[in-house]
Amino acid sequence: MSKMITFAFSTDDRGLEIFPTREAAIAYCEGIDVEDGLWVFWDENGIGLSVEFTVPNERGRFSVVSGKYHLKPFPESISLLEFSDSIGYVEGRGLFNTPEDVISYLQGIK
Repeated sequence: MSKMITFAFSTDDRGLEIFPTREAAIAYCEGIDVEDGLWVFWDENGIGLSVEFTVPNERGRFSVVSGKYHLKPFPESISLLEFSDSIGYVEGRGLFNTPEDVISYLQGIK
């Protein structure tokens, strides 16, 4: 199992996406949606990640442009294991197929 996987939870449909790297998660999760609270992130150990924008989003009258952000450790946040009851489904990209797979993985690294 890669030590760089990143978990991203979509608050609008309760899906947990698993990405092979933080960069992959950032590329998939648009800055506009992240700023609006539609994504929550955890690292490979289920420890929270906070979002820090380096280039702000731009919201114009007729267009929006996603800014640039990175993810940094935020151990004070709720862990993914504590949050796991909120997961509706998993898009594992071959790593995990169900919320139970994620829970089992996280319990194994505690």
